[in-house]
Amino acid sequence: MGNKQIAIEDDNSKNSVYKDKDGGYHVLANLEEDAEFLSVTVPSLANSSVIAADANGTLIVGDLISNLKVNAYNVDYSNSSMPSSVDSAGDALDYLSYRLLGPIDITSFINNVGLVEVGTTVSSVTVSWSLNSVPVETITLTDAPDVVPTNVSKAFTGLSLTTDKTYTLAVTDSQDGSDSATTSVLFGKYVYWGQSASATPNEGIIKAASNGGTQLRHNVAGSRARSFTQAGGSAYIYYAYPKAWGASTLYVNGFLSTWNLTEVNVTSNGQTAAYYVYTSPYVQAGSLALIFS
Repeated sequence: MGNKQIAIEDDNSKNSVYKDKDGGYHVLANLEEDAEFLSVTVPSLANSSVIAADANGTLIVGDLISNLKVNAYNVDYSNSSMPSSVDSAGDALDYLSYRLLGPIDITSFINNVGLVEVGTTVSSVTVSWSLNSVPVETITLTDAPDVVPTNVSKAFTGLSLTTDKTYTLAVTDSQDGSDSATTSVLFGKYVYWGQSASATPNEGIIKAASNGGTQLRHNVAGSRARSFTQAGGSAYIYYAYPKAWGASTLYVNGFLSTWNLTEVNVTSNGQTAAYYVYTSPYVQAGSLALIFS
């Protein structure tokens, strides 16, 4: 085939000319009545090629499939079944994605510290989060005015945390969907349970935890609650936790029970606290199902 004459708008715009599969040429522009035109001779093109004028008026020939890049938000789009605000191909893709995935959702939000013992000083915390695939429009994070929608984590350094600290993450999407989540650095104390030949356990016996164990728990009143089965082993059974958490109600094998209650000072991580110690009134030979609440 020979060369063809094509009229291209000479206004330094980003308008394009493309050739369809039937050999027809089309101008992707709304031409003004007084627009000036330039007659340009171009070679015959394959069915999948385009001609574009860049900002300097230079013609660019490219393959429609592999070389041409189009900003979807610059492509006009109209569909009566979509909101009037959807006026570009990019908006339409966002809208369909939103309808498929639903509103923006924080699927996880965690920190790398979690629970530490009272008396510890936390100097750094990293929080990280995951979202569903809905694009983030706005984002806020506690103590992080520099956080941006593309971030998925934030490191805090130079801290001196000695008490509970909560971080709140809030996000919105372009369709007015929103979600928020929290993650906390918590400070706790240990609870102790086990058995002893002594009817009045002291600090040493509590920490030895014969046939028992220890668990670090958040330093709040509700943390005294615990359900467990303890093998008696012909010994006294005990359960100890910080006195500040309050007194417990005890069920043994499903029945409301009363055990001996003593108070013992326990030191851990440089912190001394009064502990309540519940001790069985008799030596226990068999296993007991215990519920402290």
